[in-house]
Order: sequence, then structure tokens, then C-alpha cells
Amino acid sequence: KLMLFIERITNLNDEELMAKFTEYQEQLDKEGKIMYVSIAERHYTKKGIEQGMEKGRLEGKLELARNLLANGVSPDVIAKSGGLPKEKILELMN
Repeated sequence: KLMLFIERITNLNDEELMAKFTEYQEQLDKEGKIMYVSIAERHYTKKGIEQGMEKGRLEGKLELARNLLANGVSPDVIAKSGGLPKEKILELMN
């Protein structure tokens, strides 16, 4: 029950209250103190990190495919080795 109460009171919609809350949070950070992080904040932070990592992996695969194409490697070999659909690799050729 206490955790649910904390969740409700930290979900501020008033801009002035939110500014005060943010100021308080920054002061605690400066002092090296730890503040309660809501379940929602933890969830969405984790989700954002996962999405960013997935995007980074895809960008890395695309960059590798471009480099391999530039060095004459066939799209079939790149598709088998790189985990990208052949259609995506053919798009990179244009």
C-alpha cells in the first residue's frame, strides 16, 4: 500500500509542483543521496534502453552490409551471415 501511495504522489501533473520536485531531486543528486524511483520510471527507462540497443544493433548490421557490398560480397552471403533480409540488402545497393 505504501508503494502505491508513493506512486500516486510522485505522479505530479502541476508544473510548479513538478519544478519543485525536480529541484529537490537535483539537490539530492548533488548530495549523493538516493531518491525513490517509481516503478513506471524504471519500466520506461528499461524499455527505452532496450529500444536504443536494438536500434544500434540494426544500424550496425546495416553499416556492415554496406561495407561488405562495397567490397563485392554478394547480397546472398550478407543475408545469410548478417541476419538481415535479402530485400533490405538489395535496398542498400540503390
